[in-house]
Amino acid sequence: MTHARRIVLRADASQSIGTGHVVRCATLAAELVGRGSRATIASRELPSVLERSLMAEGIEVLRLPKQPELPIDAEPAYLGARLGSAVDVVVTDHYGIGAAWQRQAAAWAKLVMAIDDLADRAQAVAVLVNQNLGVDEARYRGLVESRTTVLTGPRYALLRPEFAAARARERRRSGT
Repeated sequence: MTHARRIVLRADASQSIGTGHVVRCATLAAELVGRGSRATIASRELPSVLERSLMAEGIEVLRLPKQPELPIDAEPAYLGARLGSAVDVVVTDHYGIGAAWQRQAAAWAKLVMAIDDLADRAQAVAVLVNQNLGVDEARYRGLVESRTTVLTGPRYALLRPEFAAARARERRRSGT
């Protein structure tokens, strides 16, 4: 019997930072759960209504202690101790997380990935996704290792199924 892949996604959502990071991660997590993976969103800040929505989609939620109780640079060790070595992929979608955090997480995750839209800090990941219009791989030169797979542009947008379906209907209708 094969085990379900374990995916951990690290993102926060609050009134001050918005919900975009968690919503992107939830879109990816829901797709992976639908394909038989076990997905957990690890978050410090998460509105309760959003937490209930995630759990209704089969996505586990791991609440992280707030700062200063758990500084961000101590998160990887904390998560590693909580999750063990059974993590296949860790995905970061957080402006405060970069290469140092990701290198620590690589001790317990088989693959480290980032969702980013700033290209403003080093990332120690195998895969990086920036779904924004007008961004190309060159923007990450010097920020990622040469072997990192960098996926840029709207064709890598993490769209919820209802939006992807609407887009496909519109393309059929317009003939494009």
